[in-house]
Order: sequence, then structure tokens, then C-alpha cells
Amino acid sequence: MRKVLYFLICMAFCINYACKKEKVANETFDEYGYFGATTADLNGLPWTAKTIVSKASKFDVCTEDSCLAIIADHYINNNINRGRIVMGFLSYKTGKAIFNKANPWLSKVKNSINYYSRGEDGDVLTGSYSIIKKDENNFINISKIDRVTGDFEATFEATMVRDSAWLPKNTVPDTIKIKNGKIRGRYWQK
Repeated sequence: MRKVLYFLICMAFCINYACKKEKVANETFDEYGYFGATTADLNGLPWTAKTIVSKASKFDVCTEDSCLAIIADHYINNNINRGRIVMGFLSYKTGKAIFNKANPWLSKVKNSINYYSRGEDGDVLTGSYSIIKKDENNFINISKIDRVTGDFEATFEATMVRDSAWLPKNTVPDTIKIKNGKIRGRYWQK
């Protein structure tokens, strides 16, 4: 009888924990899938963004559940998007990774980062930026990946150069320096 009672108590605890885990994992995503925030100093000025962390789809450089992708969208008045950081094909593990050189219009580069500036009402791209060489100063350091809750934390830094094909010239900086970047987010649990 004791064994049955012990078993029932354990089952009740497990069911209760599973229900709470599901509620916690999904309760704070907004309608667009944002959760958490990204902060950084962008060319010496404070920069904040809404954050999406997701498991990357299957591609040549990733197997299923081996990569993460991050989008950080910076908004100003009336929800006008003024900038976006995209980090792609990040290894799904804690530790430091050096960003690789990546063309902003080509995918499939492991540990990549790009920045996109926007003008007008937020839907006009005014520049794309990427790192021009692999360098110890262009990195992401993933400090937390919780595979149960989806919680994710990381720090990052990068210096990126504007693609020269963008016009008009001299309207946005030629170089973007991101320092003291911090990401706190959660990837969606199915």
C-alpha cells in the first residue's frame, strides 16, 4: 500500500510540474513571438531591442536541434523599426563562439551576424552590415540554454562594415561597433 501511495504522490508531483512548465514556457511571448530583450552600446549609444530566439531549421550547416537563430529588432516611436541584428546558425550549446564572415544576403554560414539599418517608416532598408574578417573581438558567449524552459542568455560584441552597394552614401555610418551586448530571451517550446 505504501508503494502505491508513494507512486501516486510522485505522479501528482510530475503532472503538476509538467503543467507549470508549459505555462511558464509560453506565458510571456507577445503576439509576434518576441520574448526578452537585447541591449548593447551601438557606436557608443545605448541600444535596446525586442528579441526572438528560435531553433534554426534544417540546413546544410545544422542538423535538427543543433542551431539557434536570434533576431533583435530595435523600435522607436509608434513601433517604427530602425534596426535589426540577425545572428544565424549559432551552435546550440553554451560557450564562446567567434562570428564568421558572412554576406548579409547569403545564408548557411555558421555563427554569423549581420545588422540592418532602416529608415522612413521602418520598412525601408538603408544599409546592411557584416563583419569583414573572423576576429576574436567578434563573438557571442552563450552562458545559458535551458532545454526545459527555453531560457537563453548570452553576451556578444561585433564590429561590422556597411555594404558599399547601399545608396545614398553618407546617410548612415560606414561602421557599426556593438559593445557590451546582452541577450536574454526564450526560444519557443513546441
